[in-house]
Amino acid sequence: MTASPAWVPVGTSSGSDMQELRVGGAVHALAFCLALIPTLAGTRRGLLVPGLRISEAVSLALLVIVVLLFHRQMKIGGVVTWALFVYASLISIVTAYHWSNSSYLGISDFLNYGLGPATLAVIYVVSYAVSQVRGVLTLTIKYLLTMAASMGILGVMQTLGIQSSRTFGSFMTGNERLVHPINWKIPRSTGVFHAWHAYASFMALSLLLATACIVYSVPLFRHKLTSLIIAACIGAGLISSLTFGMIILGAAGFSFFAIRNGKKIYVLGALVVVFVVLRFTPASNNISGRIDQQETASEYSYLPQTIAFRIGVWKRDYFPLIQGNLLFGHGPVGPDARVFTYVESMYIYLLLIAGIPALMAFIYLIGAVAWQALRRWKSMAGINANPIKAVAAATFIFAVGLMPLMLIHPYMNDAGGSQLLIVLVGLSYVASRGPASGTSALLGEVR
Repeated sequence: MTASPAWVPVGTSSGSDMQELRVGGAVHALAFCLALIPTLAGTRRGLLVPGLRISEAVSLALLVIVVLLFHRQMKIGGVVTWALFVYASLISIVTAYHWSNSSYLGISDFLNYGLGPATLAVIYVVSYAVSQVRGVLTLTIKYLLTMAASMGILGVMQTLGIQSSRTFGSFMTGNERLVHPINWKIPRSTGVFHAWHAYASFMALSLLLATACIVYSVPLFRHKLTSLIIAACIGAGLISSLTFGMIILGAAGFSFFAIRNGKKIYVLGALVVVFVVLRFTPASNNISGRIDQQETASEYSYLPQTIAFRIGVWKRDYFPLIQGNLLFGHGPVGPDARVFTYVESMYIYLLLIAGIPALMAFIYLIGAVAWQALRRWKSMAGINANPIKAVAAATFIFAVGLMPLMLIHPYMNDAGGSQLLIVLVGLSYVASRGPASGTSALLGEVR
């Protein structure tokens, strides 16, 4: 198998025929569905299709479509492709081994622990397969950012305590805490994701993508003001999550893009948005409450409470399970195990579930994603109005920022940012095929 050419429709002679496809209703529908996958990745199972999340159902439907259309010309490859396939295979096989040798794990445990990376692989294959369809990347970005802005507005409404927004989020995710929050917990927005970490990662990458599109003059909307308003809504939604790590990543990436490209006025505009959110919503009090909660009297009192708590959980609950099982891991933890529900670290999670080989495969995958994105970004220096450049820049910043943040949360095992990252990486793969594919000619201006 080779990395080029991309998959092309049955009956065509080369990928160039795909490049001439008119941007019609079918391409809009395809882009809309691709945007739905990460946006609705946090919905509860069985909402539309029994046993599946909406994003999973859409991914499988799109996979069937691309296989039927492109099955004679399926050629796939590249470092990210094989890194993702190896990682997904390791997790599925090792989890299946643990599941088959366990008396307390059910089929739901295998689905929850073993098929997450496989779902990412399906999403990648679908995105990769259609990456040469004319206009699909631009349209997908347009729909994604519009959905993210809507999600940001919903998040702000949840922060304001508007009951209908919380009820809607609870209905979509099955998270009753949105409607009936715990008294001692600081209210945090989740959009239509089950947890604020997933929501925050989705919003952070969306903000980076929106900013990159603005500073590189990618023509998404007829008026640039529309892009700025969308970025403001996404930023406000990110703040409402109160997830400090992702807020810092989003803010740092936004400032980097703006200052590096001579758009310092955007930083001033962002400060205005932050002021409005803090001044006219409960976010300011909520942030103060979260900061106050970071004080701890534990042996790690010099660390924020959220990190000190995690270290305590790892030492007490998970390190004993991992020790002696480093090669293939302990496997999924049963429902009756007396451990904290959440592992709270991507790296420790992988050691627990599938051992050192899975951890090494994952580190290689994230490194490959960052390296490939950086290479594309650098290869387009001086080129603007190209969505591939904006995607490469945003995914590189996000992947690099994600590496330390995954020490304290399994973001790539969570909904939201993980699916969005994979969709963007798959769709932008066409960039590595060089001038023959015509990156600027391939993707026309779609408004």
